[in-house]
Amino acid sequence: MLLDSVLTDIVGQVLANKMSKSDPEYKNFKESYDRVTSYFTDRFQHIADELVYDVFQEMNDRQSEFVNVLQRNMLDLCDLVRFFAKCFKRANPVTTVQTGGEQGKNTFNLMVETLSQIANKLLNSDPLQTEVFFLEYGADELLEIMCENTFKRNEMSVLLYCFI
Repeated sequence: MLLDSVLTDIVGQVLANKMSKSDPEYKNFKESYDRVTSYFTDRFQHIADELVYDVFQEMNDRQSEFVNVLQRNMLDLCDLVRFFAKCFKRANPVTTVQTGGEQGKNTFNLMVETLSQIANKLLNSDPLQTEVFFLEYGADELLEIMCENTFKRNEMSVLLYCFI
């Protein structure tokens, strides 16, 4: 339950603050605000790439919150992996966005980096439990995505090393 509140807080705040009211998705977002994480994963391909990047950048910045929640209840790991898996399935592995004046940043790489850093922190705090829960509840979904798409496989292979 705590994991859901962290995800809802991040996704809801970023989309509410950064989505333009003239964006065609804004109406769908406002109607789905009470279930914003499912809106985000279901409508992933219709949300502007910059907003998706901003959501995962915020998740990356708030990794410690995810780790704290997962350390208290490792069963939430399957929900977190499921959320990321839904996003991985819908994400284009070559999409880049311009942030500030910087060169294009790859959204898919940021997603993988965020989950892998959370995994590393969990593995450092409780290696046995992290590995068991990942193998039992998370590995299958990620491996399925990796088998279906070669471009994603190359990037996502680091996740297997991080969790095991």
